[in-house]
Amino acid sequence: MKYTLSDIASRAKVSTVTVHKALHGKAGISEETRQRILEIVKEMDYTINPMASSLKRETLRIAIIYPELPKEANYFFSQIKEGINAAEKRLADFNTILERHPCSDAWEDQAAILEQLAQDSQCNGIVIYCLNDRELSPLFTLLETKGIPVVTFHSDAIESCRIASVTANDELTGRLAAEFLIQLVPDSGHILLLSGNTMQKVLRDNAHGFCSYIQQTRQNLQTIEISSFLSMEKLADTVSKVMDAFPDLQGIYCTNARNSITLCQFLDKHNIKGLKIVTSDVFPELYPYFEKDLIQGTIWQDPVHQAYDAVMLLFEHITAHPFNAGTASFVKSCIVQKNNFEQFLPQYQIPSLH
Repeated sequence: MKYTLSDIASRAKVSTVTVHKALHGKAGISEETRQRILEIVKEMDYTINPMASSLKRETLRIAIIYPELPKEANYFFSQIKEGINAAEKRLADFNTILERHPCSDAWEDQAAILEQLAQDSQCNGIVIYCLNDRELSPLFTLLETKGIPVVTFHSDAIESCRIASVTANDELTGRLAAEFLIQLVPDSGHILLLSGNTMQKVLRDNAHGFCSYIQQTRQNLQTIEISSFLSMEKLADTVSKVMDAFPDLQGIYCTNARNSITLCQFLDKHNIKGLKIVTSDVFPELYPYFEKDLIQGTIWQDPVHQAYDAVMLLFEHITAHPFNAGTASFVKSCIVQKNNFEQFLPQYQIPSLH
């Protein structure tokens, strides 16, 4: 039997307007009422046809906030844009507009955009690469009071009221890098961890996973951690000082694409060999350093799917299958080496809409 909104409203003893608010995460009803309606929806196996729904409603507007960096530092985020473009193409027939809000790598820029969107009565939802979960979480709460759901991707805000996240398992990613690197280096000495901007949860968790695995498995290997993004000059100075202070430096793990390419440029320029290097992400500019044997492996975290899946998850929440806050979706991560590098370059195929 195919049920209607009226059937659900009758069983829940509420109006169809209240059912609509519960299904689409809108403000104006209590959480107790929302959960009761969603339980009835589940029991009745009611589903919304996104296509049919899109023909009846006004245009759906989803805001997407992500860093847009200079070309020489935009390796990871250019692949995020591919995922956004793919989602936009997939939703072209669903009366849905993706509004891009590119920003710098400063969380304050994102805060200003979120504050503006909180006042925008036409915004139906937000997808965001969260640059600082601790500072931005209060704004997610403000958006929730406005009935605007938030989905994070790549860098999460787990203690916030965001409804969902799409990311790699960041701590597991760090442990994967550590497991790979310790197979390449002696049992003792030092390893340098370039952990990037740890205001981002993704990089905090990555660094924690890496350090904890080293401590658990190779107690005679000591980790030196340096956080923040580094220019070519600062990175060269930093690595040079570490090499001078620790002549038994065995390897380096870099948790982000920007520092990874800067590190490779420095090692290549000064013809520094012998260190075992693990970098992050897969992009064409990294491959020459594999050919020169400066890199032993890099971590792939599927940024294209992270962005695509986050948009589609929010679309599904708004139009078809609302879900409770806290949903997490993990993409796969893996070690990529020279021989399989090209297989992981973005060649994105748009999957069917679920």
